[in-house]
Amino acid sequence: AAAVRVVESARAAGLRVHWDARGAQVDSREQIKEASRLKVPYMALVGRREAEAGTVSLRQRGAEKRQVTLPVEEAIARLREEAESRRIELGIAGGEE
Repeated sequence: AAAVRVVESARAAGLRVHWDARGAQVDSREQIKEASRLKVPYMALVGRREAEAGTVSLRQRGAEKRQVTLPVEEAIARLREEAESRRIELGIAGGEE
């Protein structure tokens, strides 16, 4: 339920999200390996501790085992800011063509 709220909040903020709904059915290490193999730039991990605390652990591709745990709203704001900065770098900000 907590992961669903994170997904919905991220989508509402305009972020592109893929959710691995298998959850506890699959070892989280396998999910992380799969996301790395697929070159997913960011992973948001929501386990029992994060769900209880209202937080999400963010992991960036290439950062190995380093991750940061943030309140959900702050994590989404940071990801949105990152997405906007990349859009600007590519010269496609604000719907310009």
